[in-house]
Amino acid sequence: MYSAIPVPCIVWDNKNLKYIMCFFPLIGLVEGTLLVLWSMLSKLIHVNNIMFAAVSTIIPLWVTGKIHMDGFCDTVDAISSHQNREKKLEILSDPHAGAFAIVSAIIYILFTFAIWSDIPFNGRISASILMSLGFIMERCLSGLSVVVFPNAKNKGLVLYFSNHSEKRAVKYILMIVYFACIVCYLKYDITAGLCCSIVALLAFIYYYFFSKKNFGGITGDLAGYFLQVCELSILTAVWLVIKVL
Repeated sequence: MYSAIPVPCIVWDNKNLKYIMCFFPLIGLVEGTLLVLWSMLSKLIHVNNIMFAAVSTIIPLWVTGKIHMDGFCDTVDAISSHQNREKKLEILSDPHAGAFAIVSAIIYILFTFAIWSDIPFNGRISASILMSLGFIMERCLSGLSVVVFPNAKNKGLVLYFSNHSEKRAVKYILMIVYFACIVCYLKYDITAGLCCSIVALLAFIYYYFFSKKNFGGITGDLAGYFLQVCELSILTAVWLVIKVL
């Protein structure tokens, strides 16, 4: 469900679904581990900036199977329609991609590639470590939104997961992991850690008001939209900190 990594399938029963959102940050850990390993390898064999940036851009998309980018594209199409709430929700469910979605995806990937290509050679490992914590943190926030934010529709995976979750336990577990990420950020680099943590929180606040205003709550597509927006925001913060400091 969370990634394109082949794993044994399990039956989604009430017992398994109680804590399913608690495992969401693990995908961020996988992404981060691969990114750090790639950064170390790229320094070891002196990979040029273009190749480094290309692989760094691809890693999150490959691990997730582009599921969150799909949500990002659907959301952009819905917002760009400037229709009423009901029509926007209808567009979210449409499997076809509009011109706004395609252009926005290209811009997103191009900007991500540009940032990674501008990371100094000696800053690659630091940037990858900071971004790795961001991968985990954003998924903690996304999981929290599933059990805390209102739902926009009376059906769908987000509502299904929310209704079957042990919300109190899930909320506390994700908050513990979230604050653990902040502690790790601050221990690694106080300035960069503060910037990344603040940016992630601002993206989360934006996600709440954006989804409530335009859709009346969240959906699976909006959750994917948030992850992509939060991810790019953190990456931008990482780039700025490394370039300035």
